[in-house]
Amino acid sequence: MSATDTLDEILRALPSVTPAWLHPGADTATPDPAAAARALADLEEVDRNLCVLVYGLGLDLGSVSYALRLDPAVAAWHLERVLTAAGETVAERAAFEASLAALLRAPADGLHLPPPPEGATSWRALDIVRGLPEGTRDRLQARLDRDEHDLLQRRERSGLGVGVLFLVGAVFLFFLVYGAVLDQNPMWRGRDLLRTGQYDKARDAFALLGNLPEARRWMAIAWLADGRFRDGMRIIRDPETGWPNHFQPVEPPFPDVEVDHTSRALIPRGLEMDPRPEFLFLAGEAGSLELFSHATGRALHVPLPDLPAEGELVALPYPQGWPTLPAGLARWTVPGPAGEPRQSATFEVLPQTERRNINDELTAHVQELPPPARAFMRGHYFLRYGLYVRASHQFAALARQFPGQEHPRRMLDGIGQALGVDSEIFLR
Repeated sequence: MSATDTLDEILRALPSVTPAWLHPGADTATPDPAAAARALADLEEVDRNLCVLVYGLGLDLGSVSYALRLDPAVAAWHLERVLTAAGETVAERAAFEASLAALLRAPADGLHLPPPPEGATSWRALDIVRGLPEGTRDRLQARLDRDEHDLLQRRERSGLGVGVLFLVGAVFLFFLVYGAVLDQNPMWRGRDLLRTGQYDKARDAFALLGNLPEARRWMAIAWLADGRFRDGMRIIRDPETGWPNHFQPVEPPFPDVEVDHTSRALIPRGLEMDPRPEFLFLAGEAGSLELFSHATGRALHVPLPDLPAEGELVALPYPQGWPTLPAGLARWTVPGPAGEPRQSATFEVLPQTERRNINDELTAHVQELPPPARAFMRGHYFLRYGLYVRASHQFAALARQFPGQEHPRRMLDGIGQALGVDSEIFLR
């Protein structure tokens, strides 16, 4: 018999009781299992597993914390955060609790549910537990083997719902006072120190939480915010850190954009987020900049201002009188040197829906980060999507702020090589 089979037997033998309700009214709320599945699918792994064990299996906070390698106070904070995100009112949060329990205990047939977590074939809690990492299952089984008798007695005396409610509520209330007022909760303290730019002290606070994945992620953010990119990337690349959305830094060389590398029409090239981009080119003869949109079939012209010396870099904002570019390919040209033909480059504007989805994804992952860490994350996300020009803005800002750091300049050099331009133009 495998360890998973043994764990299944233990879990199935536990009394099936109502899980903990942290908000009044959950026992009478109308559940929406499909909404719960969509919410769980978007959660980070730690938050999702916490919900599965508490609402799906009705386990006490001590067993859950031990299995997930979380401090009980941190586990309580995670659970409260999940419920708070579910709605602004008590009724909304209560309905979400009821929905979690309905989904995880007995998923109904005929519902349009997102795919269950990796390793599970359904949203039933017992099925999800079988797909948890082996170490998590081993710790959970060891804790249940050790505490099974006491756990059953507690349930018989007062019911699991009251027990877990007391544990979660008491621990959360304690750390709300002890952590927020006395500033002793390492996670909260570290994030507060990050917000005030005290990065060394923030790292000391996160170090107190050991190898907790969330603490490791915030430790990496503290390094990035301090311009210590190599230290931050070392943590991000560690598989045990479990970065959200499987994020990993992108390394050069990057795939080349198909352009004429000798053209004096420099930027934009490749994929473009901005439907009203700035034009960078090297000065040639007097004349006009011309832009042709394949989507509209129309050509636009704007006279060039007095140009600097031949071959100097020129930055021209998108003309105010021009309409916003639709999604699709566009080609622009500028005059070449005397006696030579016009110089051209092409780029593709992403559809508005795709631009919005990328911005929404970025906002969800970087909005709470200090500016340097935010620029680092945004830059690498843009590179992952092949948005070289947009990524260059982020790394150029970091290169100016941390001139002694090699990483931003290396990223700019890689972007310049992929676009066929001198990377110095990004730092103009």
